[in-house]
Amino acid sequence: PAGVPPPGAAEPQRSQPVQPTLAPHPEAVSEEGTLNDLIRSYDWDDETAIRVFTCESGLREDAVSYDGTSYGITQIHAPTWAPVFPDFWQRWMEAAWNIARAWDIYVRAGYSFVPWACW
Repeated sequence: PAGVPPPGAAEPQRSQPVQPTLAPHPEAVSEEGTLNDLIRSYDWDDETAIRVFTCESGLREDAVSYDGTSYGITQIHAPTWAPVFPDFWQRWMEAAWNIARAWDIYVRAGYSFVPWACW
């Protein structure tokens, strides 16, 4: 049959797939910078805040916890905080709103990241 080497013939060399090297998308880089700048605009320890929120959500605005109880970049726990923030369900996916509410929670916790589990 065509395409089949005769018995005893060496197996043809197969080329490896080419993986192109792509530069990061500039908007993605600037978005992360914008989020970091937004987080740094509050008077908490910036590096701790960025570490906690990166751990919690990967800095994804649309992040929802595995059990469906925590939402957004800062993973605000809905059973606790949705009753406190009346616009929670309309705005949790907005980065600026979510980070501002995280600041409120941080202040209510005695200027502490204790409400967050991921460090």
